[in-house]
Amino acid sequence: MRKGEVYSWRVSSERLQGLARAARLRKRSVASLLDQIAAEWLASNEPQPDQRRINEAVEKAIGSFRSGHPHRATNVSRLVREIIRKKHERETSR
Repeated sequence: MRKGEVYSWRVSSERLQGLARAARLRKRSVASLLDQIAAEWLASNEPQPDQRRINEAVEKAIGSFRSGHPHRATNVSRLVREIIRKKHERETSR
C-alpha cells in the first residue's frame, strides 16, 4: 500500500520511548509499528453487519427532512416542549 498522507500528534516522552522500544524489538520503524497498531484497531472496531445496515439507512435520511420552516432547528427545544405539554394536557383532561 502506497502511503501519501501525513498525520502528526503530540505524545508524552514516556509513550514515545515505549513505542521506540517496541519498534526496536520488532526490528521496524515507529511509523511502521503505529501503522500496524492503527490497522489492527480499525479492523477490530469495524461496525457489525447489523450496525452497518442501520448506519446506511440513517445516512440516507440525514439532511432529507424538510418542514418548510427555515428556523425550525433554532426553535426545536421550544417546539418539543410545546408538543409534550399539549400531549400531557390531553391525557390529564380525560
